[in-house]
Amino acid sequence: MNTRRTVVVVLLVLLAAFVWLKWPRSVRPAAPVPNATAQVQQKAGNSRAPAKDAQGRLLPVAPNAVPNAAQRQKDEAAEIEAYRKAFSAPIAFYGKVVDEKGNPVEGATAELDAADIPWGNSSRYQRITDAEGLFSIVGVQGAGLSVFVSKRGYYPTAESRRGFSYNGIKNDDDGAIPTHGAPAIFVLRKMGDTVSLVHLEPKSVRVVGDGTPVDVDLVTGAQNRGGSATVRVEVWSDNPTYGAKGPYGWKARVSVPGGGLMERTGEFDFEAPADGYAPSFETGMAQNAERWRDGLDRQFFARFPDGRLGRFILRLTTGGLFFRVESFINPTPGNRNLEFDPQKVVTASKR
Repeated sequence: MNTRRTVVVVLLVLLAAFVWLKWPRSVRPAAPVPNATAQVQQKAGNSRAPAKDAQGRLLPVAPNAVPNAAQRQKDEAAEIEAYRKAFSAPIAFYGKVVDEKGNPVEGATAELDAADIPWGNSSRYQRITDAEGLFSIVGVQGAGLSVFVSKRGYYPTAESRRGFSYNGIKNDDDGAIPTHGAPAIFVLRKMGDTVSLVHLEPKSVRVVGDGTPVDVDLVTGAQNRGGSATVRVEVWSDNPTYGAKGPYGWKARVSVPGGGLMERTGEFDFEAPADGYAPSFETGMAQNAERWRDGLDRQFFARFPDGRLGRFILRLTTGGLFFRVESFINPTPGNRNLEFDPQKVVTASKR
């Protein structure tokens, strides 16, 4: 009896196991597929919540205002075309050259540069003034026109070069567009009665910076060898080293041993003064000067011991411990005419 009961129990257990193994299991639902639009927005960085109005309603989203490649190319092409057109503006120019007294200058040369090439050199034209000092150019094009006038026997002035805009964009320095009845005026200054002068070309000279005098003969260019037309330069510097950077205190003295000098301030002052010369000229800079600079750039008249007169240009740089000097000397004692003509130069010997 017990054996039969044991067999029945074992059979029931086996049947239950069989049923459990064969019974169909429920399928777990798959994970939801992310919304494709949301993925695109996430990739684009659009992670902000949609905008809503005061009532909580969604507001419409404006499309991105980014031009496509074709539109960008179209805009760039339009800009380039506008740029080219600016350099193709028609030019009709009329000018007149006069001297410092307003008299017309015949035979003056006018060089005209038309800015007609956006990425290249300007086209250059040349005209010669007639008996009335007039010249003109028509039938050319460009964004602007630069004009410079000159003539042998005349000095250029600040009114010898001018610029004019023809593209509608005017700079502060541009003149009004001239017409046939109102030409642009250019001014040259007529040379006076020039004489032969001894000309010392620009010469560089070293200085020490401790007050040691340096003499230069303005006839020969020789240094510290005496001479009858000598200029002396002395420099004192609180930082007497080559290439010194400022600010630092310095002082300079310029003199003509045995003679005198006077500062020359006018561009066209060519007659040496008869008197009023001083033994020396001094200048300098304090370290705390408001507009500190490391040197000077001056012109002087000079009277030498033998009675000759001259003028010289002096450019001193204390940071470089050197100066440059150029001079013009009348070889005739007492002759105050110092107007220089390169065709009449007496070149000083060089050493």
